[in-house]
Amino acid sequence: NFTDGNELLAFQPGLTPSEREALLMLFQNFVRACLRFNVPFLIYGGTLLGSLRHHDIIPWDDDIDVIANSSDRARLRHALRSVPGDFGLNSPRGQRWKFYWTKPKTIPHKPFRWPYIDIFFFLENATHIFDESFDYRATFSFPKQLTFPLCLRPFAGALLPAPRDSDAVVKRNYSPSLCTSLSYSHKLESHTLQKLRATLPCKRLHGLYPFVRRELKDGLIHERLSFRDQVLRTFVVTESC
Repeated sequence: NFTDGNELLAFQPGLTPSEREALLMLFQNFVRACLRFNVPFLIYGGTLLGSLRHHDIIPWDDDIDVIANSSDRARLRHALRSVPGDFGLNSPRGQRWKFYWTKPKTIPHKPFRWPYIDIFFFLENATHIFDESFDYRATFSFPKQLTFPLCLRPFAGALLPAPRDSDAVVKRNYSPSLCTSLSYSHKLESHTLQKLRATLPCKRLHGLYPFVRRELKDGLIHERLSFRDQVLRTFVVTESC
C-alpha cells in the first residue's frame, strides 16, 4: 500500500498527449454522428464528474462515458455505423456499447479496441431515469426533475449535453471534494491493484492539475478553472447546470 505522502503516485496522468488526442478525435466523431442523426445523449459518470471538477476528462481517467435512452438504441447503432473511417461499434444485446478506433492493436483479446467511448443506456418510469445495467440500476438512478431539460456543460473545449442539475446528479454517486484514483484500466481492460489505489481530498491535488472552483455571484454561478492560483478560463451559468 502507499505510505503516507506518496499516494499522489496513484494519480498519474491516465493518457499521454497522443492518447488524449485519439480519444477526443473519437469522441468528436461520436458527437457529430449523434447530432447528424438527432440521437440525444448526455455525459455520464466519471465524464460528468470531470466536467464539473475539471471542465475536461478527469486527469487520471482513460475513457469517456455517455448515456442514451434505451429506446434510441436502433437509431444510435445506425448513426455510429454511418461514421466513415476506422471506427467500430461493439453493441452486445442488453449491455453497454463501445464505440472505438479500429487502428490501434490494443487489448487484442477483446472484441473491441482502446480508446473507446463507453455508451450506457437508461430506462425510465414516470419520475426517474435509471441505468439499464443490473449492476448499476440501484445506485445510478436519477429524478427526471434533476435531469431534464438537458443543459450544456464545458468538456474538453466543447459544450456538451448534461443533466439540468449536474451538481445534484453527481453528488448521488460521488463526493466532488474527494478524488479517487482509477480502479479500472480501460487501456488494459483490467482492475487496478487494490494497493495502487488511493482516495484523497481533492485539494491535495491542486498543485498537480487544474480544478474548477464555483462561486455564486449576482445570481450567476461562475465556474473558474484554476491552476496554482491562475485562472485558465471561466464558465458562467444561470443555474446549477
